[in-house]
Amino acid sequence: MRICSPHCGTTPADSGGAVYERDLLAHLPDVHVHPARRGLGRWPVCWPAWAAAIVGCWRRERFAILRAHSARYVGPACVLARRCGVTAPLVVHVHHLDPIAAAAIDRWVCRRADLVVTDSDFSRGQLAGLAPQIALVAPGVTAPPPAHPATGTYALAVGALKPRKNIRWLVERWRGIGMQLLVVGDGPERARMPPHAPEVFFAGHVADDDLLAFYTHAAFLVAPSRLEGYAMPVATAQ
Repeated sequence: MRICSPHCGTTPADSGGAVYERDLLAHLPDVHVHPARRGLGRWPVCWPAWAAAIVGCWRRERFAILRAHSARYVGPACVLARRCGVTAPLVVHVHHLDPIAAAAIDRWVCRRADLVVTDSDFSRGQLAGLAPQIALVAPGVTAPPPAHPATGTYALAVGALKPRKNIRWLVERWRGIGMQLLVVGDGPERARMPPHAPEVFFAGHVADDDLLAFYTHAAFLVAPSRLEGYAMPVATAQ
């Protein structure tokens, strides 16, 4: 089976949705991925360029599925490509619908998809009535080392530094706790973090093996996110 996966494919990725998509495609058997050309910018100005790249992939070699790892970022480009002659079915992965105006784009794309794949009953409830077919497929996580009692001396928070993840709220209140807080992740809120306790340490993006080691040796995980379709850090920590 051949899949066209614009924007992400199996190339290195650092956002949660992109990492999930990368690992999913990399571990499916006998799948050949045709990633659309990278470096085309960000939505919405990039949608026509991404659509042209998808059509180019289609003309060079037919693929069985057109997959959008994000309804908002690449979904409109996939819809446009289908209007330009791509006849492969469109499969869209939606982790959740944000309570913001831009979610209207997600809904518009889902109504035009052949299949929407989501992570949880919560997300499926958000999507009810938006797509002809909705499939619930819970994500998997890398198998951790054998379980052992938590003996770490630090708390761990994992997530992109953006408002929905609520890391800023956590950092503002991490005073007088008496324990180090290790924050793994980066994003637009990093530069806007308020003065924080000396016990708070930002590691930024880390390699997968390093992240697993942080999970293994942490005393516990802190998950302050306001909205998750499927909380991967919580699943990984368990």
